[in-house]
Amino acid sequence: MLMKKMHALFFLTAVGLCSMAFRPVVVPFEGTIRYETSVTGEVPKAVADRIAKYYDVRFKGTDLKISGEGPLKGEILMKKNLGKLYIIRPDQKNVYELDLKDSRISENTSTPAVTRLKETSTIAGYVCQKYQIQYNGDLKLNVWTTFSLQEVDWGTGIFGGQFKLPSKVEGFPLKFELVSTKFTLTGTATVVKYSSMDALEFSVPSGMAAKKL
Repeated sequence: MLMKKMHALFFLTAVGLCSMAFRPVVVPFEGTIRYETSVTGEVPKAVADRIAKYYDVRFKGTDLKISGEGPLKGEILMKKNLGKLYIIRPDQKNVYELDLKDSRISENTSTPAVTRLKETSTIAGYVCQKYQIQYNGDLKLNVWTTFSLQEVDWGTGIFGGQFKLPSKVEGFPLKFELVSTKFTLTGTATVVKYSSMDALEFSVPSGMAAKKL
């Protein structure tokens, strides 16, 4: 169960993530951010087999779409205005739907400790502030955020409320580093591309069987 939660946290934050809320910081970002991944240490096969080499996260208004180049085929589409999350699996010809108000998303079982460190880095051309989040046990998440892009809540309550990024983490995350006692998973933004996105790209494909999660 812990391995599933760790993979899910990394996938959607590097992505991180299944319940989102925009707050008006600057002009809303519209375009694509690519997060490249790396893994070091003794990585469990259950984690290694699921991690893609990179994830493209596309933004338009309050919609977000995640796709990756990896062993698991499919995309994740989040539509805040509809309050829905969709997992699109073309290989199965299925679309799985989940209500963002589902109790599995809103669940919150722990409050992690958040530390804003006196450390900054330049990532994909943006100056970022580093935060350290300490969860129960030995699991730690380092996050680098920038205020040059619109702030996003990368909550991950669907995979365990304890992995929802706390409100004390401010800014738009461009790097994630999930650290356990045995291995480290990292997702780093390498490309931030502003572009006009086609609304059709954020629609649920037709011709697929709709199923509830």
